[in-house]
This record gives sequence, structure tokens and C-alpha cells, in this order.
Amino acid sequence: MKLSLSLVQQSPTLYNACDLFELSLRSLSIPLIENLATTGNQFESIDLSSNSIQALTNFPKLSKLQCVNLSNNNISKIAPASMFLNLPSLHTINLTNNEIATAEELVPLGKGCPNLRVLNLNRNPVTNIKNYRFKG
Repeated sequence: MKLSLSLVQQSPTLYNACDLFELSLRSLSIPLIENLATTGNQFESIDLSSNSIQALTNFPKLSKLQCVNLSNNNISKIAPASMFLNLPSLHTINLTNNEIATAEELVPLGKGCPNLRVLNLNRNPVTNIKNYRFKG
């Protein structure tokens, strides 16, 4: 299903467990991130879990967005760090059960998300690499 203005308008909104105003786009077979500018930058959290997304890319300027749930997709690619300048408040990304295979793929998050505090990579191939968690 294409992520469109009508889909955004028809999707449920709620306050999530962290008391963030959330747009739920869960389990809609969405193949890629697009048209999120239609949200009007009103959401602090967007749930895109359990879709068919293959790349973490195409985020427009969403200055209020703090948390994005992308668990249970097929994400193996992450956009260049410059895209994350569009998400200055982003501090939490859930990528559980995706296809991130190398630590190099995560570099754009480190460079582009200065406020990132929580990055969940459980059940990604990268977690099988010895010492994948850097402790500096």
C-alpha cells in the first residue's frame, strides 16, 4: 500500500506509552517511506512497524519527530547522514528484526543523529558480529 495523504488522514493517532503523540502506520504493507510531509509535522512518534520497508530514507523535515518504530521490516540500507538533519529531535529508533548486516551501514545514524539515545538493533544480522557493540 502506498503511503499517501489519504492513508495518513485515515490512520489512527494516539498517545503512546511514552506519552508521545503518535501516528500508527503499522501493518499496512507499505513498501517505502514517502509522503510523510503530509503529516504536517504534528507527530512526535511514527509507528511504521510490520511493513515491507527496505531502506531508512526519504524523511522530510519533521522537527517534532522524536521516535520512529521501524521494527519488523526488511531494512538493509540507511540514507546518508544529511537526511537526518531533517529530524533534529529524533532520539529513539527501533530497528528490531530487520536486515542491517554491517556496522558501516549504521555510520549515517552516528553522524546525522546527534540526539540519538536509543537504537534497538535486536534480531538484525549485525548483532552476530563479534563485539558489534562499541564501548568507548
